[in-house]
Amino acid sequence: AMSDLSYTDPDAASTSLLIWELAALLGADRERIIATCCYTGLMTDTGRFQHGNTDAAAFEGACEMVAAGARPGEIAREFYQNRSLASIELEGRTVSHMCLSGDGEAVLSWLSLADFAECGAVKADAEPMIDLLRSLRGVRVACMLREQDGEVRGSLRSKDDTDVAAVARSFGGGGHVAAAGFTLSCTLDEARRLVDEALAATFASDEEGACRA
Repeated sequence: AMSDLSYTDPDAASTSLLIWELAALLGADRERIIATCCYTGLMTDTGRFQHGNTDAAAFEGACEMVAAGARPGEIAREFYQNRSLASIELEGRTVSHMCLSGDGEAVLSWLSLADFAECGAVKADAEPMIDLLRSLRGVRVACMLREQDGEVRGSLRSKDDTDVAAVARSFGGGGHVAAAGFTLSCTLDEARRLVDEALAATFASDEEGACRA
């Protein structure tokens, strides 16, 4: 649906920061529940205030939200220290499947339907995996592949200015420079081969890649 008015700031760290600012402009009572919701969005969109989108405005907004009643420790525990056993088991599989390409500048891992079934896991249990891959020292780009019925979903994240949206577009997907995604209609093994080649090419490596079945 089209709207008559829009409130847009492409440089904002989070949409929730814009909501917080807009609430003030509208004279709304920015009480604890609103502050908690806005802080949650800001915390997650900035990767716990670690991503490149974290600027002074993000900290200023967070300070106002905390002053209004948001509780950072409580919110962080709910989101980052509340994982299911299945998610932890998936993490082990993600590490075991992990492989590097592009002279170690890119990391790729994957989870199959069998992995989900054997761990008793659901889609949400796999969400932390891309950040796990990105945390590896020396890695500039991380890619996580997740098999679903008849296709493979790919998530890409960058730690520097590498444009992962360009990689995603080459597979018919898209996104932002630092975060993007795509879907491939092929087997997981084929997806691994295609993505490994794309990641190696991104860093102009002389190697053919390391992720072979």
